[in-house]
Amino acid sequence: MKSFDEIQKWLVEQSERAHKEGIRHAGLSGTICENLLMLELRKSVPKLNFDGGVIKFCKGKINNTKHDVSKQIDIIIYKGKPIYDIFGTIVVHSSQVLGAIEVTKWTEPKEFRKVVSSLQREEAELKNKSKKKLRLFYVTFRASNNLRPSKFKSHIRHGYCFYGRTSGSYPWEARWKNFSIYAGQYEKLVKDVKKLI
Repeated sequence: MKSFDEIQKWLVEQSERAHKEGIRHAGLSGTICENLLMLELRKSVPKLNFDGGVIKFCKGKINNTKHDVSKQIDIIIYKGKPIYDIFGTIVVHSSQVLGAIEVTKWTEPKEFRKVVSSLQREEAELKNKSKKKLRLFYVTFRASNNLRPSKFKSHIRHGYCFYGRTSGSYPWEARWKNFSIYAGQYEKLVKDVKKLI
């Protein structure tokens, strides 16, 4: 069985494969990261469900107002069966939802303040609409080297950074020489998600 750090390294390496092949598309990179993370979280926390989609807040029929459903969420953490599962994209009622994960491939220092304020707004909106506190997690697969996990922790209570930049090289080329700074981030995410059970 792989250790948490081996899983974390694998996640980062796999997220870079498309880029190495010359495919530099932000939407595709984001989808790859979301799918990789869902795949591993399903194995690491089998008591919960992890899917991308929207949260339904109303009790009856959806009337397509902004109060009926959330914006699209990268990964929804929930229990039970979704209301709809449309080819892997789900609609789940807020009563089943325990939290959500926003996923990015890269986080740069100039974007960090925007990320923090956006997460605060999103968490407040989810809490207001669902009438309960929903935990919002933020995962970035890679970040500029001056955005280390300690900086994430000081600004984002549930923020996790899997790896930094190593002189423009791919993680497998850098031999993970700086990994110790980021080690334990996937394990911490799994432990924090398990607290929702």
